[in-house]
Amino acid sequence: MAVKTVIIVGLEMEKIKKNNELHIVNKEHLIQSLEIEKLEAELDIAYKELVFQNEKMVKLAATLIVANKELAFQNQEKVKRAQELVIANKELAFQNKEKEKRAAELILANKKLVFQNDEKDKREQELVIANKELAFQNKEKEKRAAELILANEVHRKTNEYLENLINCANAPIIVWNSEFKITRFNKAFEIITGRSEKEVLGKSLQILFPASGKESSMELIGQTHTGEKMVVVEIDIVHIDGSVRKLQWNSANILSPDGESIISTIAQCHDITVHKLAEEEIRKLNETLEQKVTERTKQLEEANKELEAFSYSISHDLRTPLRHIEGFIDLLLKSNSAQLDETGIHYLKIISESSTDMGNLIDALLSFSRLGRTELQRKKFNTRNMVDESLKTFQEELTTRDVELTISSLPDTTGDEYLITQVWINLLSNALKYSRKKDKAVIEIGGELVNKETIFHIKDNGVGFDMKYAGKLFGVFQRMHKAADFEGIGIGLANVNRIVMKHGGKCWAESEVDKGATFYFSLPIK
Repeated sequence: MAVKTVIIVGLEMEKIKKNNELHIVNKEHLIQSLEIEKLEAELDIAYKELVFQNEKMVKLAATLIVANKELAFQNQEKVKRAQELVIANKELAFQNKEKEKRAAELILANKKLVFQNDEKDKREQELVIANKELAFQNKEKEKRAAELILANEVHRKTNEYLENLINCANAPIIVWNSEFKITRFNKAFEIITGRSEKEVLGKSLQILFPASGKESSMELIGQTHTGEKMVVVEIDIVHIDGSVRKLQWNSANILSPDGESIISTIAQCHDITVHKLAEEEIRKLNETLEQKVTERTKQLEEANKELEAFSYSISHDLRTPLRHIEGFIDLLLKSNSAQLDETGIHYLKIISESSTDMGNLIDALLSFSRLGRTELQRKKFNTRNMVDESLKTFQEELTTRDVELTISSLPDTTGDEYLITQVWINLLSNALKYSRKKDKAVIEIGGELVNKETIFHIKDNGVGFDMKYAGKLFGVFQRMHKAADFEGIGIGLANVNRIVMKHGGKCWAESEVDKGATFYFSLPIK
């Protein structure tokens, strides 16, 4: 039974397998059917395409038949054309030979034409150059003609100008030829001689000279024809009324075109008659002046002697009373001061101080007057050394005060060393004095060369002064400030100015109130 079951199962399995295989076969058959249908459709399309192609081929065959007929006709035409071409080629060959002949002839003709054109170009260029040259020459001729016209006009105007110049000139002008005959005689000469031009033209120069001087005058005139010029030569001429005039002659020779010979001489004269008379008058005046100078010198010497006597009188005669006044006041103060009240003693002290001031004034005046009589001892000196020595006078004041001192370049100069030292001492004294009220005095000293003189300056930061009073600055006893504020008698700057002026220089100053002052003085370079 088990075997039967196995067999049954086997059969069933075989059956299932066969069914599966059948199913697969059916599927394949179905696929093949579909493929066949597809192929049939493709075959149908291919058939239709083939039918269409056959129809097209039929049409093409008909077209080819027509084309073959056309081609056969064209071949026949080509044959005809080939025959015609043969004939045409022969004709063309003949024509080419003819053309070659004509070309050869044309080449020869062209060469000849090129040669002729080259010749024409050369001729044209030559003509152009010739025309340019001709045009240039015409322009030059026109230019020369214009220049000649202009030159002639200038020459004409020059001649007119010279003619007018000679006629209108204030100076006498005369022209003579190689034979010393007068050919030109201007208005000024007519006036100075009293003769008209018509009277003297063609006549010898001798008619112009005084009888006593004709020979010497003609000798001087004759030298002009040897090539010499008269340059400020004095020759007398005679007026028609017989009076003689003194003239200065200046001449120039006019040469021939070749420059070899003198054809005429022109001279300009200057009437110096009045000048000569004035010279004679001056000579006489000089003689008189010399006599007067001698007299004035004698008077000056006498005045100087009197001045010296006066100075002696001041220095001796006036000092004696002053000494008496000072002595008796001193005795009164010592012996009788108990009998005097304070007012009396004050008055005596004022009299004593005034007596001392008067003595100082007398000394200053004597010093000032001596400066005018002192002869300068000029020599070259080192200015810096001079300033350094002058500063030693104020050594104590410079060390006890706060003073900033700057000394720049000081050129060497020439003059009286002693007197110029006094100038520096006076100016330094003023700078220190008038800057005394400043906490710090600032003083600058310098100099420079300007043109032909040396200019020195000394500047301070003191009280200064009003420039409207600058004109009084260098006068005797002139003061810009009160004596109670600053000591002095007003003679220092006057001495400075006199010394500098004696050297040929000058003094001046610049200042502002409370802003200091700068004093300048110049000395000539010799």
